[in-house]
Amino acid sequence: MQDTLAHTFVLIMALAPVWLILITSRCVGMTPLQTILWALSAMFCLFLWRGRLHGRLPRTARGAILVANHRSSADSLIMQMACFRPIGWLIAAEYMQIPVLGTMMRYLGAIPAGRSGNDTKATRNAIAHCKNGGLLGLFPEGRLNQTDEFMQSVRPGLVLIAARAGVPIIPFHIDGGALGIKAYSPFLRRGRITAILGSPIHIEKPVDGPMEKSEIIKWTRKCVSAIAELGGHDDFEATIAGRKWRPD
Repeated sequence: MQDTLAHTFVLIMALAPVWLILITSRCVGMTPLQTILWALSAMFCLFLWRGRLHGRLPRTARGAILVANHRSSADSLIMQMACFRPIGWLIAAEYMQIPVLGTMMRYLGAIPAGRSGNDTKATRNAIAHCKNGGLLGLFPEGRLNQTDEFMQSVRPGLVLIAARAGVPIIPFHIDGGALGIKAYSPFLRRGRITAILGSPIHIEKPVDGPMEKSEIIKWTRKCVSAIAELGGHDDFEATIAGRKWRPD
């Protein structure tokens, strides 16, 4: 009898994590694997980077573009902590070729994009993703900021995606994210990161016809200014990247 009880107890303890994952995934609307990845991200954010998050996206939120300043690969994990659904990211196409990372990114709904900033296929996929109620993550700078400036020049594509998909843009400010320039660097360093979630910005698009360039630039500056103001950089003025911009 005692052996049976002992074996039953061991079996229950062994299955408890699986049961917990299944229950949690059902509650938050993620698959079991997505829930495991979310939990791992939470551990890094809480214990290694001592992350502090101010604000969370409502569980009922549908279709939105999340934008933030960008200083390390930890930024995307910090932003994910504010959402109860996976964020689909526009990422450089070459990262999708890395065996393990690429498979994981595809599973999480990442959208590969060319470095030129003029990838029409990626733009169409991003619009469709948002129209279907998905969350899309973007870093307007398009690369890690290793300068002393708050943000580098930004590309205006986020405004076009939001306008065509009919979804809001939600600004994030991330402070303390300078954890190294390599993709793996943050996982080897301790830090103290604070992230602030801002209010949604709804793009006013014309009833008919395309948006004028001046309007696109105006809304891009407004979105970037919202990121800056969350961090107390009230006087920051965004520089718009040119059409032929390329990262270093």
